[in-house]
Amino acid sequence: MSIKNYHHGDLKKQMILKGLELLNEKGTDGFSLRKIAAMCDVSHTAPYKHFKDKHDLINEISNYVISEFDNSIINSLDKSLNPKDLMIEIGKSYIKFMVENSNYLKFLMFNDSLFSAKMVDGDILNSNSKSFNIFKDNAIKMFECYGIEKEEYTLNIITMWSVVQGVSVLVANKNIVLDCDYDILLDKILRNKLKLD
Repeated sequence: MSIKNYHHGDLKKQMILKGLELLNEKGTDGFSLRKIAAMCDVSHTAPYKHFKDKHDLINEISNYVISEFDNSIINSLDKSLNPKDLMIEIGKSYIKFMVENSNYLKFLMFNDSLFSAKMVDGDILNSNSKSFNIFKDNAIKMFECYGIEKEEYTLNIITMWSVVQGVSVLVANKNIVLDCDYDILLDKILRNKLKLD
């Protein structure tokens, strides 16, 4: 009879990644630390060295996904670019991350409280994602450069967010097969929608 190991490699990270797969496949009702232990080929008690319970692991998965996404946007920033070109780069990084990490995209889509915003007095706010705030702050700089009225800021931010999220889903799910790079498509869409040229 084989004895399963308690540790091998970075077990905590492996459990987060396997937990992400399981959550996307089975949802919270089909999620358990025992199942994660089996997926990681460790003893059913091993997860408790890292997580109090399944809710603790789910919370860690949420934090990990948001952190990975935020870091991908932060690491893509080229502050030497003008606000319009930087906005395009942020959009491209958003789509690239979601397309290359479809498990993350699915998780974020079905956990709307993780990556969501709310309208307050005509402004759009998000408190749990650095990347959203980077996106919004740079959008405002771009609007200022083009003399866009403040009353149009929120609508334009929602439009741009819808575009990058929509293209992400379409490309990641292979609902559309492009005959060009998505960064070229995104550039054209944003310029057309926002009348930037």
